[in-house]
Amino acid sequence: MPRIAKKIPKSPKSRAAVERLDLRFQSLTEVPEELTELVNLEELDLGSNQLRELPTAFKSLSKLKVLILNSNRFESIPAVLAELPALERLHVMSGPLGQVAAEIPTIVNLNNLAITWSSDRPLPDSLGALVNLEYLLVKSTEPIALPGTILQLVRLKELQLAAPITALPEGLGALTELHILNCAESALTTVPADLVRCTKLRYLNLSNSAVEDIPDALMDCQKLTIYLQGTKVTEERKNELAKAKGLSIIA
Repeated sequence: MPRIAKKIPKSPKSRAAVERLDLRFQSLTEVPEELTELVNLEELDLGSNQLRELPTAFKSLSKLKVLILNSNRFESIPAVLAELPALERLHVMSGPLGQVAAEIPTIVNLNNLAITWSSDRPLPDSLGALVNLEYLLVKSTEPIALPGTILQLVRLKELQLAAPITALPEGLGALTELHILNCAESALTTVPADLVRCTKLRYLNLSNSAVEDIPDALMDCQKLTIYLQGTKVTEERKNELAKAKGLSIIA
């Protein structure tokens, strides 16, 4: 694996050799112009700076696969990212994302997205256009709502919801590739019964949530572990669920 560069080389020849670059903690308020000349760059970490936007020239990074923008000042996901055909992984954590109303750009090959949503606005419907997503992490301190278009993410394998959500969209069972669903510490009182359609679901984490009961339909699931520590589900109900052959109850 190529080594991680810590600065942008001065010579054009050296710049062409850079595939991985770490520019964290550089107090950057804008992207250096020379960065967009790194035409073979595949991984870029711009975390812990003061960036608010990305330049139009960013689209020249046509081989970029991984982009980390954590701990910056982005209020929306930069539209220019839709012009990066190779981008597969995007993390925009610990910033003011969502403070302005904006669509999530359609990044066609994105399969891994992690965001901190710092607003009580619902996540935009455009989230559903990221049809190649396999991993989605949404973190928030606000009681956000998931858009119904999340049901279009039919390749999703892992859904991590580190937020006080109050409900999951009806029809979530359409996500038949789902393997992990984490709603720990949420405001959920129950989960959709049609999760039984998610035949590949193996881990359902509801620990320390407001969940009061589990639908009977989930007793037909196979090889599913449900975490119920710190919930309002009664001990009697937990014992009843534990009798289901396909369930493992962590209480």
